[in-house]
Amino acid sequence: MAQIKHGKLTISTKKILKELVDNPTGLRAVTIAKLTNLPPRTVYNGLNKLKQQKLIQNIYPIWQLCHFQGTPLKVAHLLKSDKIQLHDFSYVIKLIKTPDWWKYRSNKFIKLNLRQLRWGNNPYHQQKKDDFLIQIFSSSMIFINQKKYWGKDTYDCFIQASRDFLNAYYYIEELFNFKFFPDGVPNTQVRSQHYVKLNDLIANKCKKNKNKFRVDIDGKHRMWVDMSRPFGMEAGHKDYAPEDLERYEKQVQNIIKYDPPTLTDMMDMFKEMATINKETASGLNVVTQIIKSQFTKQIKPKIDEELQAKNNITDDRPSYVG
Repeated sequence: MAQIKHGKLTISTKKILKELVDNPTGLRAVTIAKLTNLPPRTVYNGLNKLKQQKLIQNIYPIWQLCHFQGTPLKVAHLLKSDKIQLHDFSYVIKLIKTPDWWKYRSNKFIKLNLRQLRWGNNPYHQQKKDDFLIQIFSSSMIFINQKKYWGKDTYDCFIQASRDFLNAYYYIEELFNFKFFPDGVPNTQVRSQHYVKLNDLIANKCKKNKNKFRVDIDGKHRMWVDMSRPFGMEAGHKDYAPEDLERYEKQVQNIIKYDPPTLTDMMDMFKEMATINKETASGLNVVTQIIKSQFTKQIKPKIDEELQAKNNITDDRPSYVG
């Protein structure tokens, strides 16, 4: 396996590498130039440098990370100042205040070209904005961030993701021409692949107000992180009854605590058991055929011979007539 050559990267080469990390399926050089705002010549020079270091490969016309670079921290080592990578950020907003037309939002959403989907009995609408999938339910909105972030630490990644979230949220405000939070400061629940660690950092770095933590960005109060309910409420019953939310929370807590097999795991187990049963039945059939063959060849003739001998003895006995 090829080894990473450690060394410093120029600012432009770091930008190129970050774009390729964020887009693992690969990009064309022209696309990289647009995303990084770098001249094409600078982009090609940077790509060739990364290729020489065996970090990326060129499958014309696509440039992408080499397959062996599956561990983000290996690439992060070359990014020098950006050593931590975080992704799978989601921001959940519980809608306390809604516009007057919210009960009839489906008609308005059709005009806005929002896609309508369904999760069980719970219908919702979805909109794509930059790196976000925005899912709009009757009582909540989820902003699912599909971007990867590199930073000095976990909190730095969180701040970067939160900046992007706020842009996506303000886009929704403009789209609906309505402020869901009159003061312009959204109240959110945050998830990531490091949920516990992230919440610990937020608790340490942000000022607490009851169950909420104040998040300042660039010296200004930009949002609240609500930790009163650690699990997403959007997956409950469509009417969001309290008993439904409590049942959902218990189910999630049970999954985290006991780590039961998934439906896929159970299906694999059933398939394996079915295969074993089939093989066992096949083996029993073979054994049955062998026993039947042995019975026909060896045991049955002896039984027939003994029965014939008994019949002969019976025939030789004298008969008495009264």
